[in-house]
Amino acid sequence: MVHDLTSKLHNMFALKKLGRPSYFLGIEVKFCSNGSLLLTQSKYIRDLLIKANVVNANGVPTPMLNICKLNRHRSNSFSDAQLYRSIIGALQYVILTRPDIVFSVNKDFQFMTNPLDTHWYAVRRILCYLSGTSGYGLLLSPSVSTPNFSLGVCSDSDWPSDPDDRRSPSGSCLIFGPNLVSWSSKKQSLVARSILHNPMLHARTKHIELDIHFIRECVVAKRMSIQHVLAAAQLADTLTKPLGTATFQDLQAKLKVVCQALHPSF
Repeated sequence: MVHDLTSKLHNMFALKKLGRPSYFLGIEVKFCSNGSLLLTQSKYIRDLLIKANVVNANGVPTPMLNICKLNRHRSNSFSDAQLYRSIIGALQYVILTRPDIVFSVNKDFQFMTNPLDTHWYAVRRILCYLSGTSGYGLLLSPSVSTPNFSLGVCSDSDWPSDPDDRRSPSGSCLIFGPNLVSWSSKKQSLVARSILHNPMLHARTKHIELDIHFIRECVVAKRMSIQHVLAAAQLADTLTKPLGTATFQDLQAKLKVVCQALHPSF
């Protein structure tokens, strides 16, 4: 199948086989004898730490304190807003291989227009965390030989925890076989409130009814199973709120974010 695909592409574009990838667009690819891949951004992270002048910072166990509540007030404006925006933009790229920092980075991203000193301290903590975990990366493992592949989705929200607009951060992660393949973290909108105040918007809720019936049909046909996930095993919590060290590290491992030095296969 790979040969057939490359042949068809070669008929349309000039292709050159370069063998196994080792470094591509800032992402390092490490191979294991059992077929697993570890995607890391160690060099990219080191360059980022140098740029932010925190290369010698002591590592911390989590990217954000679990008692941290950032807001748009109660602090002085940060003196170098351009540096703040530059670092946050770079951290958005680190998310590609580090889903464990998604929530903290996206939280700091919300204050790009007017960053405060407290926001910069939060960014520095992310950098300190990365300083101690620069060798970590996203592990992709081959699935077992079976005709059936499991597809699982974990979804949760922190209701409504934003102190500025009272919106709810929501997160979801998609797991295909043994691998985390997609994740997202965002704030829910106020569409429901708008619908309550404006009856003319009721027509926009038709898709909700369709989605519910579609999911219900899948459940009845046993093509899909919806289950309650206990808080201790909720992977999406990493994407919706700051966590304590023990919980964070447990969920981090379940998200397949591992350290190469501690992984016996590499």
